[in-house]
Amino acid sequence: MGNLKWVYIKLLIARFHLLTAGTDDSGESLQRKIVLLEKDLQDSQETPALRQSKAATLDILKRRLANVERREQSLEEVECDLTRVESQVDLILDNAAMQGKPQTIATDLQLASDLVGGGLFGEAETAVADLDRDYSQPRHSAKTTVSGTT
Repeated sequence: MGNLKWVYIKLLIARFHLLTAGTDDSGESLQRKIVLLEKDLQDSQETPALRQSKAATLDILKRRLANVERREQSLEEVECDLTRVESQVDLILDNAAMQGKPQTIATDLQLASDLVGGGLFGEAETAVADLDRDYSQPRHSAKTTVSGTT
């Protein structure tokens, strides 16, 4: 269950970063700017310097649009993974209620979002990696051996 909690926290951090990163420009507004610039570039009356500047701006806008689309896709994947973890917890609770005892289940989830690949946590990337390393370490038993006795 601890693993599910940790995965859920990482998904929440990723969602927060995806929602707050970048600018407020939507894919639609960027697309409109791209169309306008493409029309402007068809005008042969402009100076070469102006055409070069507009072409460079057009390239930047296209790359920004690609980033917005990737962010939207990543956000959709994270939302799906959050729902999956919530459903997994509900299943655990349902099984425990029906059988009167907790059931051991696999908590090693294959997530749609690539949390391992990084990049979804923004400024928190280092902190998340440190915590992830700590959580993935096997827990040591509280038992100690002294002179061959436990």
